[in-house]
Amino acid sequence: MDTKPSLSSLGCRRLGRVPDPQGRPRRLLAHLNSESCASDLLKAAKCLRNSSDPDAQTVFVNPDLDPACAKLAYEKREHRRKLRRERANSSNINNTPTPNTTATVDHKDPTSFQNSSSA
Repeated sequence: MDTKPSLSSLGCRRLGRVPDPQGRPRRLLAHLNSESCASDLLKAAKCLRNSSDPDAQTVFVNPDLDPACAKLAYEKREHRRKLRRERANSSNINNTPTPNTTATVDHKDPTSFQNSSSA
C-alpha cells in the first residue's frame, strides 16, 4: 500500500471482545490527524484486495460510521449480495444444458416424421 497514514495523538485501540467467539481478529480503530488522511487511506485500501499476499486480501478498511449510517451501509451491502446471488442463480438456470431433441423429416415424403431424443 502506497499510503502511510498519519496517526493522531490518540493512536489506535482494539475493539470487541477478547477472545472473539468466532476466532476473528479484533477490529482496530485508528485515529488519524485529518479527514484527508482518512480519505487517502480509504482510497488506498482498495489495493489490498488486489494484492498477491493472501493475508493482505483479507484486510478491510472502513470509515468510522455512526450507528445509523453503519446500518444503512450494511443494508446496502446485503442488497448488493442478494442481487449478485440472484444473477448467479439465473445465469446457472440459463446455462443448464437441455436434452437434445431432434426431428428428422424425409423431404421426399413429408408424412414421414421421425422423432429422436437423447438426454
